[in-house]
Amino acid sequence: MTGLAYNKNRKDIVKEKLIEAFAKLSLEKSFLDITIKDITRTSGISTTAFYNYFSSKDDLLKYYVDYSLRSIEKLVDVFIKYRLGLSSMIRGLIHIFTTFGHDEKLLAFHRVFREFEFLKKDLAELYYTKLLDVLDHVLKFNGIPEDKIDPKTISISIIGSAEFIHLFRRLFNTSGDISTDIEVAGDLIMKGLGIKTLSINLQIKDSKDLKELIEEYNIYKLLKIPENKQMIISAALDVLTNKSFRDSKIYEFMDKAGYSIGMFYKIYESKEDLLKDLVSIIGKTLRRYLTMCTLEAKDPVEREVMGTACFLSFIKKNGTIYRIVRESEYINIDIAKSYYTAFLRSYSRRIETDIERYRIHIYKPESLAISLMGINHMIGLVGMILKETDIINFIRDLAKIYSNGIIGLQEMK
Repeated sequence: MTGLAYNKNRKDIVKEKLIEAFAKLSLEKSFLDITIKDITRTSGISTTAFYNYFSSKDDLLKYYVDYSLRSIEKLVDVFIKYRLGLSSMIRGLIHIFTTFGHDEKLLAFHRVFREFEFLKKDLAELYYTKLLDVLDHVLKFNGIPEDKIDPKTISISIIGSAEFIHLFRRLFNTSGDISTDIEVAGDLIMKGLGIKTLSINLQIKDSKDLKELIEEYNIYKLLKIPENKQMIISAALDVLTNKSFRDSKIYEFMDKAGYSIGMFYKIYESKEDLLKDLVSIIGKTLRRYLTMCTLEAKDPVEREVMGTACFLSFIKKNGTIYRIVRESEYINIDIAKSYYTAFLRSYSRRIETDIERYRIHIYKPESLAISLMGINHMIGLVGMILKETDIINFIRDLAKIYSNGIIGLQEMK
């Protein structure tokens, strides 16, 4: 068994077997679909023994997150004792949050944390705060120029990059080298993109409603969605403004559309088939929106920062709808994979163009795209879960990172 070594009694050993089984199952399916029987069968521990240690599956979930945070803090504490310098420390932290010391019990951490916000919103806020506090403390202790940048912005960048490296390489099994991804993420934070930008345009208009954007960009035609599907999709989007996809019912969609349930099955084979169309439409619309929203950007740094602001504007207006994308990861991971990989391809192509046109630092485009996507996602979570009111300051800090990197900020007088 890998991970941090310490003297273990029987209680510790049984609990570790149970959470290791839970972690393994969590990499494959939603917490809501995992049963206590699944956990005990996978762990080799009896159901009776399970209840000697946990009162419920929810109790196990809370213990797992507490255990993970404690273990991560120990990994970080051990690492920073080596005092390798700021650059190596940043890369080391990204490595820790990507690989978790190859501890099988921690490898599901990001996936469990990503779902936790749906399951226990109050605890999600508490745990994300704890996670960011761990990194903030380390960064402050190791000489981050606090007078020039909020350490929390760097913490968000580290966790966001690592989470998406883990998402693509571990969960989606997208081909690529994790070591390269980690190195690129570290270079991005330390060196920036190589374009010195003195001022950033952050005057971003509020996003329109998703259905308005679908019509404006002619998304149904672009995706060749037939009219009979459009009526169901439109009705579903209305229903899903008030509830999750998992909790919604087919009859609710069809009542809203004004048709019988029988009509649904003449058009779709299953509810998951509808989810696939919804996620595809949201992805295509959001990518088009971000392209249009950043047309006036004068260089790659401004485009990235404007893109972040536009993304946050979109999810602020369409947060309950965007939740469908995040929820899809726990219903059918292949649907989520298609959404994120389409984004990754588009992002990577644009970065390749920027490398040639603006001579930004020559990073591997896919690795850089993964980091940037992860940072945007994490900034969005901070805004939604932690209810941060100064998101605009985080965006300005991102501009400093992308423009100068931490090295550049340290050199500024």
